[in-house]
Amino acid sequence: MEQLVLGIDPGNTTGIAIIRYENGSFNLQRSEIIRDHLNMWHLLYEINIDRIVMESFHLYENRARAQVNSSFYTVEVIGIVKLWCQIHDCPLKLQTAQYGKSVWDDKHLKKFGLWPTGPNARHERDAIRHVATNLKLHRLSQIREVWND
Repeated sequence: MEQLVLGIDPGNTTGIAIIRYENGSFNLQRSEIIRDHLNMWHLLYEINIDRIVMESFHLYENRARAQVNSSFYTVEVIGIVKLWCQIHDCPLKLQTAQYGKSVWDDKHLKKFGLWPTGPNARHERDAIRHVATNLKLHRLSQIREVWND
């Protein structure tokens, strides 16, 4: 069964990645940077997404001072996505940045052609990591065979 999964790394520079997954194979359909609420909302309506995987937000004590006077734009993006998912009954999985990066390091993203380049591409790559980790793409036979090469 084919699935179109959207990964989101929310923030002032929101990275998105759309991965098509079907019968044990996958490909990156699109990755880009979204810079405002309206474009995020339009993206969600533009594509027929089966599910969304997004980085969660946690304010840790050691970073709290750096957030003084912050508008918490990241939280706003998360709220937009949560609302869209509720309206459209779309499954949403939130996961920490650490979980998204736990398996798919830079070496593996490059190895499997999941390495966008350009300004702010690190946010696109983080969105890809979230989808790839959530789908457990590293467990697919086509990847396991060459994972450790």
